[in-house]
Amino acid sequence: MTESSTRPKIGLITPPSSNHIPPECETLYGDAIEFAARGASLKSLDIEGYTDAETRIAGLAEELRDWGARAIVLFGTSMTFYRGCDHMRTIETMAAKASGLPATSLSSSIIAALQSIDASNVVLGTAYVDEVNQALIAFLSEFGITTSGLSAMDIRDVRKVEQVTSREVLETGLRAFETNPDADAILISCGALHTLEITEALERETGKTVISSAVAGAWGAAAIAGIDTRRSGYGHWLETGGGSDAA
Repeated sequence: MTESSTRPKIGLITPPSSNHIPPECETLYGDAIEFAARGASLKSLDIEGYTDAETRIAGLAEELRDWGARAIVLFGTSMTFYRGCDHMRTIETMAAKASGLPATSLSSSIIAALQSIDASNVVLGTAYVDEVNQALIAFLSEFGITTSGLSAMDIRDVRKVEQVTSREVLETGLRAFETNPDADAILISCGALHTLEITEALERETGKTVISSAVAGAWGAAAIAGIDTRRSGYGHWLETGGGSDAA
């Protein structure tokens, strides 16, 4: 029996049209999980784009089931929080019913992450335009999490967000921190904003725990696969394994 056949298979539904596996999944848990991705062909980072991409989720979940996935992770943050908690649950249920498998999302995972560190007041570093930032703030408030500061990149073009560098993410996180240094944590929201290289630096400079969409999503995949979620070298939260279960 080969190594890949012994690892649990987790299917990812990602926003871009490509089927590339997010680097956070491979770097953090590729030794323990076999991943496959299917892209939802998101056309823009706004409500219109998310509404369109949502129509493809059920079909992609079925494809991943046929590949052999044990569970489905909707690997888009704004694509799942944009109409609030109830709608996020509806989308997760849609994927679960289409595939017959458990399903979770990046939005569920960031809530679980923030709750696991008792963060009730956060500052946000995001890729988003204003309408999406406001949707995120409203979504967090449904879980009793207040947003007290924001630094946003104002990106609507999917191709542009894929070109953001880790340095730009670090600078966005620092600007977010400066809006309220008394916040409980820094949330970097957007699965395309990669934080593996800068989480520890941002935590050192601010003294705050950093939660990011893509890392929380990879953690959610590991949790639903039932493997040890602890990883060293990527920030305080993963050192302890985060919460015990995805939200």
